[in-house]
Amino acid sequence: MITYNCPVCGQSGLADFKRQHISCPQCNSDLKPYLLLSAITKTDKRKNRLSLLLIVFSLLIMFVSIFFVKRGIDTKNDLDISNNQIAQLEDSVVNLNNKNLSLENKIIEIENQTAQNKYVKYTVKKGDFPWKIAEFFYGDGRKYVLIEKENNLIKPYNLQVGQVLLIKMPE
Repeated sequence: MITYNCPVCGQSGLADFKRQHISCPQCNSDLKPYLLLSAITKTDKRKNRLSLLLIVFSLLIMFVSIFFVKRGIDTKNDLDISNNQIAQLEDSVVNLNNKNLSLENKIIEIENQTAQNKYVKYTVKKGDFPWKIAEFFYGDGRKYVLIEKENNLIKPYNLQVGQVLLIKMPE
């Protein structure tokens, strides 16, 4: 098992505080901010990949367009290309631009979905119950019904130590 050092005091032997909520036993530092930052960073990596894909696709469209335009100019000078072939090339450029716009819209849709569905996995500890967990994550124990709903919990609760709950993060 891999162990980590406390980012505050340097205490070694901690569990992965970027995947589960823990407190440092030496300095009593609450390491929840690292857990939350880790959750946000993962979605940022996905956005970066999608943005890179969009940029690569746009560059591909640009190079293909330049190639066809250059090829059209050279051939027109040498062989006197017909207007019909020029129209076909223009249609190709329009089609590629439409595909690019479609991909941009899909990226925006995916970004909106990931922004709406930010969850953190929380591992139940001894003495935990939904009110206490809601108080920790939302600052209000009365929001325990959100935890019930997201995890299909039914009263009376039978939370087991080590059970993983999905906690929807407030926006």
